[in-house]
Amino acid sequence: MKKKIFLIVYTSLTLLLFSKEYVVDQINISGLTRTKYSTVLNIIGVNKGSVVDESIDSQIEQDLLSAGIFQKNIGVNIVNITDTTIQLNIELMERWTLIPIPVGFVSSDSWLAGGVFIESNLLGLNQTLVSGLFVNSEKISGFSAWVNPNFLDSNYSFGLSTSFNRGGIDHLDISGKDVLSSYNEERLALSISLGRDLKWNFGVLLSTGIEGFKALDPTGYLGNSGVDELFFNNSLTLSYKDLYFSNFFTDGWDINLEYKVSSSKNYLYNPSLLLKINRTFLFNDNYLLKTGINSGWQGSIDYKPIFIGGVEGSRVLPSGQVAIEKYADSLVSFEPVIYSPSWGSFTLPVYYEAGIFTSLEGVNEFWHGPGVGFRFYVDKVAIPALGADFTWDLERGLFKVAVSVGGTGGG
Repeated sequence: MKKKIFLIVYTSLTLLLFSKEYVVDQINISGLTRTKYSTVLNIIGVNKGSVVDESIDSQIEQDLLSAGIFQKNIGVNIVNITDTTIQLNIELMERWTLIPIPVGFVSSDSWLAGGVFIESNLLGLNQTLVSGLFVNSEKISGFSAWVNPNFLDSNYSFGLSTSFNRGGIDHLDISGKDVLSSYNEERLALSISLGRDLKWNFGVLLSTGIEGFKALDPTGYLGNSGVDELFFNNSLTLSYKDLYFSNFFTDGWDINLEYKVSSSKNYLYNPSLLLKINRTFLFNDNYLLKTGINSGWQGSIDYKPIFIGGVEGSRVLPSGQVAIEKYADSLVSFEPVIYSPSWGSFTLPVYYEAGIFTSLEGVNEFWHGPGVGFRFYVDKVAIPALGADFTWDLERGLFKVAVSVGGTGGG
C-alpha cells in the first residue's frame, strides 16, 4: 500500500515539474463574422505574451464552447515557432444568436400569451439581452435583463435586470379548487448581479436589489390594510453546470443552490433556500432521459411565501398561485425522437412527477402522476417551438390538457 502511494505522489510531482510551458507569440482566429477579435480573447483569457502549458488547446475549446455563441466544431491548433514560443490557430463557426420567441399556453385551467426576445451576442461582444412581455388570465407581467460575462475584461460577469407585475391575483389552495385570497397587486423590481465562473464548471453569483410591492386584499388574507412595502433583496447562488445547449438534446448536470434574504420596514428578516438538481443522459443522440429534483424552504411566512403555480416546472399540478412554505418536487422523463427531418425534430416525452409540500396554512400535501406529451424543436434550437401535454394527478383524480408555444409547457 505504501509503495502505491509513493508511486502516485512521484508520478504527480514528475508531471508537475516537467510540464512544459510556452509563450504565446501569435493568435490567429478565423470564421468571425459578427464577433469581435477582442471578444474571443476575453473568453479564452489568453493574449499575446501569455504563458501557457501543453493543455491550453483543450482549455480554449471548453471556454469557447461554454460561451454558447459558437457551434461545436471548434478547432484549436498549436504551432511551435521556437522551443519556447507557439502560435495559436483557432477556427470558429458562429451560431445564430438573435432569437425572437412567441410564447403561448392554454390548458384546462389557465392561459398565457406573450413573447421573449433573446440576443446572446449583443454587438459582437458576447453580451446577452433578454426581454419579455406576458399576459395571462390574472395579470400582465414583463422583464428585461442584460448580462456582460466578461465585465471590464475580467473573469467576472455583471448583470442588470428589471421586472414588473400588475393585475389581479388569485391564491389557490393546493388542490387548485378553492380561492384563499383574491386581490390586485402592483410589483416593480430592480436588481444588479456580479458572478464568476470558477474551475471545473462551478460558478457563484451575488445579487442585490429592491422590490416595490403594493396590494389591496378585500378578503383580509394579507392583513386588514393589505401590503405596501419596499423590500431589499440579497441572494447568493452557487451553481454547477456542464450542459451545452446547442440543441435540445444534451448530456450533463445542472445544479443551483440559492440563499435569499428579503427585508423591509415591517418584515425585517425573511430568508428562503432553493435547490435544483437536474441530470440528463443522452443515448445514441436520439433518446434523452431526464431526472430532476426541485426543492424550496421559506423561513418566515409573515408575508413573502414561495408562490408557485404548482411547483416550478410542474406539468401535473393545476395552474394558479399556490402559497407554499416548503416543497420538494421530482421528475423522471424519457424523451425519444420519433421523426427528425433536416429542419427540426419531433419527440414524444413520457414522464412521471411526484411532490410533497406544506402550504401557508400548514397543510401537508402529497401528489403524483404520469404524463405524456409532444414536442417539436426547430433545428439547433434548445427551446421547443410547439408542445402539448396530457397529465393525470392520481392523488386527486385531476386531468389536465395543455398546448404551448415557445417552451412554456412546464417541466
